[in-house]
Amino acid sequence: MSSIFLLSFILFFQVQVESIRQSGFYRLVEKKYPTLAADLNQFETEDEEMVRFQKLTGIKAEDIVAFELNAEAFEGIEEKENPKLGSDFDFFLTAKLKGKINSKALISYILEKLEKEEGLEAREKVEKSRVVRGNVSTILLPVDILNPKNEVDTDLLFGFVEGKKNSRVMFGPPKQVEEALSGTEKKVFMKILDSMAPNRQLTFAIKIDPNFWNRPEFSANQQNPLLAGFSNSMKGIREIGLSLSFLDESLGVEVCVHCQDTQSALGLWTVAQGGLGMAQISMNQESGPQLPEILTRIKTEAIEKNVFVRVEVLPSDLDELVPSFYVPPSNQRNIKEESLRSSQ
Repeated sequence: MSSIFLLSFILFFQVQVESIRQSGFYRLVEKKYPTLAADLNQFETEDEEMVRFQKLTGIKAEDIVAFELNAEAFEGIEEKENPKLGSDFDFFLTAKLKGKINSKALISYILEKLEKEEGLEAREKVEKSRVVRGNVSTILLPVDILNPKNEVDTDLLFGFVEGKKNSRVMFGPPKQVEEALSGTEKKVFMKILDSMAPNRQLTFAIKIDPNFWNRPEFSANQQNPLLAGFSNSMKGIREIGLSLSFLDESLGVEVCVHCQDTQSALGLWTVAQGGLGMAQISMNQESGPQLPEILTRIKTEAIEKNVFVRVEVLPSDLDELVPSFYVPPSNQRNIKEESLRSSQ
């Protein structure tokens, strides 16, 4: 793993899966595009490893209530030729599931996979680390088993909490898992998380090292005033977030950018508003490119150190947007066959 483009960062990703499934907009998409929904269900039910996992553990994709990933690359990682998990970067993954999980079956599945990949001796060593405390179970993957290429500098711990209504599965460095099991885990510190839409069900946010913007690829292009202004404004960016809010009849999309000060935020908003205005003017010209109608509804706003870009995706937008990014498997095969014929 090369760190030539890697600087310190903090990343947060969370999806409220059950809340999304229960939303009116998600159900509308399922009804309007049954082929897309069928393809997703087909992956869940026909993937060989997924089917095997479901049989052994009883856990299905629809049992996932929510999941969250936190990751952090520490300062100085750019100086390491081969950054290591534990000493140079970290992560913590947790999932919330419906009902009471079978932690014994989950651990058996992990041990079986481990034996297949690393051998019986590795399995027996990990199996001895299993600890059961009431409704909480843990099992440790030691660094010597995880580290065949010297890329890992920490043990990793699985944690399982069996509840009656909901259960939790955790995975990461032992300290983080133990803190989560005891309810003392540290919350991700990003100012942007308190500013984004409170009713969001999908959240992605990243805190960026200011040195990231000093890279040559972000240098100002003086021949293009708009790009030059945007490049200068980017240097004040400290956090970037994306959120999706699945509502009854629409999808709220929001991009939030947190800057080092209000002046940077205002400059970034000015450039964003100018670029959006140019696109909308071009759209209104008969000779201009035919851009999606949704562009006319994009709104930008600067509030203190934050810049917001928001748009509401309506059901009518799906007919215009979905074909541009989704190709049914049958069409994918036709495209591939046509490409092969053309190359012969």
